[in-house]
Amino acid sequence: WDEEAEIATSGAVSSSPAPGDRFGRYEILSRLGAGGMGQVYLAHDLELDRSVALKFLTNDLVEMEGAADRLLREAKATSALNHPHIVTVLEVIRSGDRTAIAMELLEGTSLRQYCGSAQAPAKVAHWGRQIASALAAAHEKGIVHSDIKPENVMVRADDFVKVVDFGVARLVSSSSEALQMTIGGGTVTYLSPEQVSGEKAERASDIFSFGTMLYELATGHHPFRRETPFDTLQAIVSSEPAPASTRNPLVGKALNSVILEMLAKQVGARPTAEQVAVRLSPEALRPGNRPGWTAPAAVALVALVTVTALAAFWFWRSPAGALAPRPLTTTDTENRVTAAAISPDGAQLAYADVTGEILIRSIETSITRPLHGLLGWEIDKIAWLTGPPRLVVTGRSATTRRPAAWIVFTDGSEPRLAQDNVEMAAPSPDGSRLAFVSADFREIWVAGLGANTAPPRRLLAAGDGESFPLVEWDATGKRLICQRRKYIGQDRNPNQALSPEPHNERRNETVDAVTGELLFAQAGLSMRSAAALPDGRVLFLWPSANVYSINLWEMKTDPSTGRMVSPPHPVTQYSQMALAGVTASRDGKRVVVVHYQHQPDVFVGELDASGRRLISRRRLTFDRMDDYPHSWSRDGQTVYFESNRNGSYDIFRQRLGQPHAEFLTGSRERTEYHPIVTPDGKWILYAASPLAASAGTRRLERIAVTGGEPAVVSIGGPLDYFDCGLLSGARCVLRTIEGSQFVFHELEPVQGKGRELARVPWSAGLLGDWHVSAAGDEVAIPNHDPNDPRIRIISLNNGATPERLVRLSVKGMISGLHFAGDDAGWFVSLRQDSEYFRSSPLQRVALVYVDRKGVVTPVHETPTPTWAVPAPVGRKIAFPDGVLTGNAILIER
Repeated sequence: WDEEAEIATSGAVSSSPAPGDRFGRYEILSRLGAGGMGQVYLAHDLELDRSVALKFLTNDLVEMEGAADRLLREAKATSALNHPHIVTVLEVIRSGDRTAIAMELLEGTSLRQYCGSAQAPAKVAHWGRQIASALAAAHEKGIVHSDIKPENVMVRADDFVKVVDFGVARLVSSSSEALQMTIGGGTVTYLSPEQVSGEKAERASDIFSFGTMLYELATGHHPFRRETPFDTLQAIVSSEPAPASTRNPLVGKALNSVILEMLAKQVGARPTAEQVAVRLSPEALRPGNRPGWTAPAAVALVALVTVTALAAFWFWRSPAGALAPRPLTTTDTENRVTAAAISPDGAQLAYADVTGEILIRSIETSITRPLHGLLGWEIDKIAWLTGPPRLVVTGRSATTRRPAAWIVFTDGSEPRLAQDNVEMAAPSPDGSRLAFVSADFREIWVAGLGANTAPPRRLLAAGDGESFPLVEWDATGKRLICQRRKYIGQDRNPNQALSPEPHNERRNETVDAVTGELLFAQAGLSMRSAAALPDGRVLFLWPSANVYSINLWEMKTDPSTGRMVSPPHPVTQYSQMALAGVTASRDGKRVVVVHYQHQPDVFVGELDASGRRLISRRRLTFDRMDDYPHSWSRDGQTVYFESNRNGSYDIFRQRLGQPHAEFLTGSRERTEYHPIVTPDGKWILYAASPLAASAGTRRLERIAVTGGEPAVVSIGGPLDYFDCGLLSGARCVLRTIEGSQFVFHELEPVQGKGRELARVPWSAGLLGDWHVSAAGDEVAIPNHDPNDPRIRIISLNNGATPERLVRLSVKGMISGLHFAGDDAGWFVSLRQDSEYFRSSPLQRVALVYVDRKGVVTPVHETPTPTWAVPAPVGRKIAFPDGVLTGNAILIER
């Protein structure tokens, strides 16, 4: 199959012009070349006395109904882009039966001539950054190219790139015969899977075509091309390409990773053009392994490893005009960044990785050197001290879990313990005092630092149910900014929409640093970390209703009083970004935060003979999107889960030992989640909601285990929640909210809501944190008090004790639970050691077994949210676990 021959010969141009012909104000000089959409001529603009390129369109394009008018509109839109890497469209000319586009004249050749052999990875990345920049500009304006291929990218001798044919490609993609024409025009090898399926080209389609081209340039081989067009189409839809590094060993891990992600079959798994541009930067692609440091003063380049795309839509997707973050580190999960701080002059970054190693990096040169760190410590906060360069570092021992604050010296000296058993240490602006929170988060203290030897003094004490998750100095050093959190349990209105923290109230306070006197308070202001600037501005992180959307905010305070003088307003509006640990340069122009990404997958664990300890674990699902398990088949061989791998959450199942999941039901207009197999093994019940809808619009649906069409289950109103017993013959249970009570009903998969079983007081909860016993005769509901965790046991049988309490033997916030298969206890997800109060998204989540007396047995520990789903047979559990990465990013204002 000679594709290049097809490109050159397809689509004859009506009345091909000859040298000397006039076309409007242009005189034809010579023919430059031809492509699938027409022939290109060198012409002279007689009015403006300049050379231009004229592209005369093929007959089939010209004859398309309304083609000329649509082409004119597209050309106007494209010309408005005015981007250095997009060819400038001058005008569209129509004369008789001929239509042409006048464009700037480009000196160079197309990338096609470079595709026959592997190019240097640095050159591929250099070209790729420019192409990504062009696509990002077009996509921001709502323009999709839809025919990215080497022929449509021109490169000059100095490697400067121009993308061509935006308007023409868009015209073709709008045709009902687009696929047939594209195959005839020879561009089949650069279609995306959705284009092959006849769907409209979208921004992600450009990314797939772009990735195909980068792969070909980097390896000299096309990732999908086969002997015939049909076989190529099949490969685009169903075949996974070998990593580029297997064909060209010079391709590094970072470049290899971004190309493979661009070639993801699922639209939502591909990065955006902006993300591709960032990840093809020299900093992101710099090779190297993390060295084993042998001398404290050794100087080395920081290891830059491409961040795994945990969920592509989490990563830096923000509105047009938003501040674009710049990655300062690109570590992977094994050495993820846990804390970072920018120096007051904005020139250096101090950061710690998951091992406790601390490094200093020049922001301009990227030169990085290690310090005497705190190996074996989990560090969650770093602050720079004034005077001789030093750091105040707060963390906890990975073994004893005891927290402490340390002074870490940038000259290579050994770290010095500043305060033991403290959290959130913050040095005053002049470096003479240290404010910190007690290990139980219930007291704020101030102590001398450096030459100031004043002993620690308690400044504030929390009231009942209160805690202090944050303390920082204002810029004057006269006041402290702190956050007071109060656990309110059941005091909320049951009909109120639940937030990530339905059981807490927060209040921001400004207090005198000497007397503790309250100077200002603002209820409802949820600061996760803060940085005060000399002019009275306070930068802070504030979560939205979605805990994974934490953005940078700013408020203005009066430097003389500390009172807020203007309401907070957002500085960034990133979607699905979990940020932590904000620090800023003295002038506020450079801000550093740590960006966390989490990719959950389904894991299966084997339990010991007692059914309480995990003896092995293995990954079941292998994809780059979010997978959450909820149920098993009756034979214990298949796990049912929800996943957003198709763009929205849908229902899937996967059999043990199989490499791929089976899609069951879902659509792009809704989210489907919480699949539960009924005790008789015939049905799968699940919740369904329109996208971006409130909880009140949820409904209950069912689908047969054997497949078929889904059906709505009648429950007499919107869905609150439901669950089913694990054992054969157990019941399913529907929960509703009536006033200030939970009401439990029998639930039949076909008939729907049945008789009432129990009625108990309402309590604040998180989605899915209650469960029905394996036998279906009890319900367990946890509280969320980290200092007094309890489980409420509600009987669903007449005559039994209506409610009992089990108090856990350890502290921690319960975020999920599930009855064990024998009903002798529960698998509980517990955020331990008061880390529930911490400002960092990093957690120490312990999956534990709790028996009926409240005795806790550890099962598994992870830094990410998890829960256990026991199988009905065998000693197995399914649970979400996966990859967590953390990296420092710079926001320049």
